[in-house]
Amino acid sequence: MVLSVILSVVVIGLSGMTAQILLLRELFVSFLGNELTFGIVLGEWILSEALGSWWGRKKKWELQDFIRLQILFCASLFLGLLLSRDLKAAVFDPWRVGGCSEILLISFPSVFLPAFLHGALFPACCALMTQRAKEGVGRAYIWETLGTVIGAVTAGFFLLRVLNPMQIVLLLCALHLGVCASLDRERAVPYLILFCLCGPSAMLFAPSFERLSLKWRFPGYDILENKNSPYGNLSVLQREGELSFLFNGKPFVSLPHYDPWIELPMHLPLLVHPDPKEVLLIGSGLGGRIYELLKHPVEEIDYAELDPEIISLFRRHPTPLTSRELNDPRVRLRNMDGRKWLMTSKDRYDVILISLGFPSDLQTNRLFTLEAFQIMKDRLRDGGILSMELEGSSVYLGDELKGMLCTLISTLRRVLPYIKVIPGEMTLIMASRRPLETPPELLKKRLKGRKIQTHLLTPQMIHYLLSPEREGWFLGEVTPNCPANRDLRPLLVYRTLSFEGALYDPEFKAFLSRFKPCDKRTIWILTSALLFATMSLLPRRRGMLIAIGVTGFYGMTGELIVIYMFQTAFGYVYLWIGLLLSAFMLGAALGAFWGQRVRIKRGFTISEGAMALFAPLLGLLLGTNPPAGVYLLLSGILGGFAGWQFCRAASIQEGRASRIGGTLYFSDLLGGLVGSLLSGVLLLPLWGIKDCLVLMGIIKGVSFLGLSLRS
Repeated sequence: MVLSVILSVVVIGLSGMTAQILLLRELFVSFLGNELTFGIVLGEWILSEALGSWWGRKKKWELQDFIRLQILFCASLFLGLLLSRDLKAAVFDPWRVGGCSEILLISFPSVFLPAFLHGALFPACCALMTQRAKEGVGRAYIWETLGTVIGAVTAGFFLLRVLNPMQIVLLLCALHLGVCASLDRERAVPYLILFCLCGPSAMLFAPSFERLSLKWRFPGYDILENKNSPYGNLSVLQREGELSFLFNGKPFVSLPHYDPWIELPMHLPLLVHPDPKEVLLIGSGLGGRIYELLKHPVEEIDYAELDPEIISLFRRHPTPLTSRELNDPRVRLRNMDGRKWLMTSKDRYDVILISLGFPSDLQTNRLFTLEAFQIMKDRLRDGGILSMELEGSSVYLGDELKGMLCTLISTLRRVLPYIKVIPGEMTLIMASRRPLETPPELLKKRLKGRKIQTHLLTPQMIHYLLSPEREGWFLGEVTPNCPANRDLRPLLVYRTLSFEGALYDPEFKAFLSRFKPCDKRTIWILTSALLFATMSLLPRRRGMLIAIGVTGFYGMTGELIVIYMFQTAFGYVYLWIGLLLSAFMLGAALGAFWGQRVRIKRGFTISEGAMALFAPLLGLLLGTNPPAGVYLLLSGILGGFAGWQFCRAASIQEGRASRIGGTLYFSDLLGGLVGSLLSGVLLLPLWGIKDCLVLMGIIKGVSFLGLSLRS
């Protein structure tokens, strides 16, 4: 019986992490890759789990209640998966990106029930682990955390690559039915029958359900392929002979007829350069951009594409255009992050083209920082040009778009002083170490001399785009005197999120407009005073609950910092980020195990002081550009603090196991929720890494003082 309970706790941790990853990715695709989805859905999941844990703490759990709750959780996964895919298409336009209000409306019914039930399962596990309440909470935490590690590894490295989401949900149901049969052997037969049905169903019938639900998501299209790569969801749709290639639900190229607007960002920088021979293209290239570049007398085009599965997708669904792009001997594919290629390659280029738009996430931002531009400068030949195609407008620039352009141009000017901006619905920015030759007559002469055939970029269009009136209007609207976008202070991410909020959701715009860069010292002082007063006035056991919540914030913020610094140093490597999260959870399990076995007098208070000291040490270690293994170690230490404190707090609290476990779990999740939303969306982009580390050290130092006075 004890082994069956342990197995069920491990399965609960595994299924919770897998379900979270599945629903998060499905909703991200439903909203066409809107980066705001991540923060909103993750926040909803944590909040719903916390509410479930709080509800579960009040209940006296019996074995049959525990089994019924697992079955309800399995049923909720099916419902959540269907809603996350198809509810948006039923209520709104499926091709509309959507703002915060739409994301909240669609994601909440998809996420709430499975997350709430999963949160309620933890206090139930605590109650069933043992009759001794304090030991039961610690053991449940250890085994559930180990299950979470297994879920993160198997989902990221295996399940999402091999199986479709319907098959994964059926296999999770089979796991839960199997442990239910082992828990209740007297009534095991019905569970075993359902267990045996779920396995074959996952292989035989799930693909049909998968295709049906996808047709609801993409009404009117034939679905030729849909799969998950390590970097996102890829789909190929067909209608009336036209192929649409989608990345995370958003079309990035339609063939055989591509958008003629791409002629502008592909041809103009190469026309400005007198003799472009070697070109680097970072971002979307296949399906038109490389084809346009090949019209110039270039000798080599390096195409940096992070996801190799995108290249494979075009090979499996070829068109004459993409076949020509892939098979041209002048094109060299570089399957890696663009910045990583620039850092590791010794090649130098006449023109570097970035075709990614403004960065709304930390990964893309690493190509738009002062440090990145310095690397690009070193990879440009004398007279070389760096060019970026970005969002814009030819008639009105709102405050958000002005802020984005101001930040980018100010950052770029610090490295490459000569800048030419061509405003429009697509803004083109070119920069160089030398003055740029952009007289319209010269570019028209080069266009004719190179015998380049274009549809949109005619001589008349060149004259219009480069008119002094257009540039004068732009310079009158955008004054380049903003702070620089840095690796350690990704200000451009915040400004891009502000722009997307204004574009898709006015309420989100209003919220962000109130959160301006503020006096950090005032916030530090106010936070310290409030926390110290709370910790000093509350009884010691209550103070520990506050400390556990602060630890949730500390751990989430610290892990975000480790992940971001890893991205900055090495580039986005999905498997490594999965390992970083797994290292954090494994550290939490080991910390909890140690916390149960090793009793140190005033150990909880000492751990608060250790965490305060670790925050600046974390910054020092990350600032030395350590090898990748050090990032895993730091993630494990952050998790170890959380696990140690959870078990030590559980040993001091009084009451039944479900009440102790539910209350502590609620506090931990609530702190993690605040950390994910506040640090991930606002503090890290606005303040930067160093000031966030200062905040982490301050709150734990104040908590240490408050608990010391109560000892």
